[in-house]
Amino acid sequence: MRYPAFLRENGTIGFVAPSFGCATEPYKSGFLNAQKRWNEQGFHLQLGQNCYVEEGVGISNTPRKCGEELTAYYCDKNNDCLISCGGGELMCEILDYVDFEQIRQAPPKWYLGYSDNTNFTFLLTTLCDAASVYGPCAAAFGMEPLHPSLNDAMLLLQGKKLTMQGYDKWERESLKDEEHPYVPYNLTEICRTAGRMWRACGARRRSMPGRMRQVSHRCWRTGNAERRCYRRVRSSRRVKMSNSASRVGFSAAAWTAWSIFWAPAMIK
Repeated sequence: MRYPAFLRENGTIGFVAPSFGCATEPYKSGFLNAQKRWNEQGFHLQLGQNCYVEEGVGISNTPRKCGEELTAYYCDKNNDCLISCGGGELMCEILDYVDFEQIRQAPPKWYLGYSDNTNFTFLLTTLCDAASVYGPCAAAFGMEPLHPSLNDAMLLLQGKKLTMQGYDKWERESLKDEEHPYVPYNLTEICRTAGRMWRACGARRRSMPGRMRQVSHRCWRTGNAERRCYRRVRSSRRVKMSNSASRVGFSAAAWTAWSIFWAPAMIK
């Protein structure tokens, strides 16, 4: 596994929109406020051409333009890491236009994003042997005040915190909307296993046998890795692992998608 260099002091953060961008509220205001925060911290910013675009279906732009932007910015030496503008629905359609061979030949770079961005974080590891981070997208960093999980995400990108601890509560229903783009997580649910430690790098893999489950993205946003915040898929959609190959395939997919931030870890 190739691990990227960490974001250096006064380094450059690149932003891409291979899924949804930040063209609409509350994401636009959140992203702008996040940029202000990063500038105050001394970071330079490099915005991709699709960050404020809303011309695609389920993604920011056409699949070709999104794929080309992602390839170009990952291989660009002028930025030190990449943060996705947002999740979405149809990032899978850009994959034919992402040059994974070029990305594999480029020096590894941290890529941060969740939800639809699994289309890239998974393939970065399986095709390019490069670690990535399954974590918050750019607009989330604009909330006031900043939740500790978001601060931890930035500390991880900088290599200043490689062991993560769970948080006390998680969000079931968000209060963020067009008129309130900066509201913090609505932390109403108590985490039953908060406080367990998770090591970010070099941790042992954990098997994931059993039924397929669906991840609640809002839970991931609060960094509640320990409870995993699964929502069982309805019985009609439950898929039972029928053989060892299926178990291995699902375990690998789960490990890779979560990469090194929230859940590829070992409970101490």
